[in-house]
Amino acid sequence: MMSSYDAGFDIGGTRIKYGLVDRDGRLVRKGNVRSPEAIADILAVLEAAWASLKKSAPGPIRSCGFGIAGFYSRKSGRSSSRPIIRASTATPSSRP
Repeated sequence: MMSSYDAGFDIGGTRIKYGLVDRDGRLVRKGNVRSPEAIADILAVLEAAWASLKKSAPGPIRSCGFGIAGFYSRKSGRSSSRPIIRASTATPSSRP
């Protein structure tokens, strides 16, 4: 049976980090790039990172998760909210 892998993305205010782990949780691929300011540029970075992971994966990718700490306002210098996505329903919730 071929091993499958899980992808993860950590979308931070200064860096976007991403990686691929095997079924035992061992990191097999990783990368990071500077976080762009515009949402369109963030989406382009995520798309390129996903393509890179898919191309270099030693087997099929069975899932993908995202970590997003919150929304940061450069104007106020503060986080405005911290969205949480429930994995079971894929619906957003929010916590202070």
